[in-house]
Amino acid sequence: ACSPPEDRAAEFVARAQKLYDAGDLTGAALEARNAAQIQPKNAEARFLLALVAERQGNLQEAIGSLLVAVDADPKNQKVQLKLGTLLFCAGAYEEAGKHAEAAAALTPDDAAVMLLQARLLLQKKDYEAGLARLDAVIDRDPGNLDALVLKAILLRESNPAASLAF
Repeated sequence: ACSPPEDRAAEFVARAQKLYDAGDLTGAALEARNAAQIQPKNAEARFLLALVAERQGNLQEAIGSLLVAVDADPKNQKVQLKLGTLLFCAGAYEEAGKHAEAAAALTPDDAAVMLLQARLLLQKKDYEAGLARLDAVIDRDPGNLDALVLKAILLRESNPAASLAF
């Protein structure tokens, strides 16, 4: 009870992470909420709350938690990337692009960041640049199933002969 609020919040976040990793979403959410009560702008607690909300199918709540986390820690790449990805899935492409840019500024060679960039390019119908970005993802992470499937679909639609060779 005598420890500083930051330490108490960090303990709750650590417990929340362990529970989340073990698949206990209810426990993880409870511990993360405890951390957020102590430190309302704790980016790690908000990130964990977003992960739980996403797994529970509550996209709006997940995005809300991530917006707080980004506000608290704009240099947190995993938060920027997750927020950009969820916004993309929600059809908020312009906002997703802003967070993709922020994530890319922090880790430009990250395959997950490049995949989000590829998705945004393809959504804008910039197929050449999108395909180049997908190729960069596959070069860095040859087993990236999302990138491989997206490239196969793109090739099937634009160049059926090339898709057979892929």
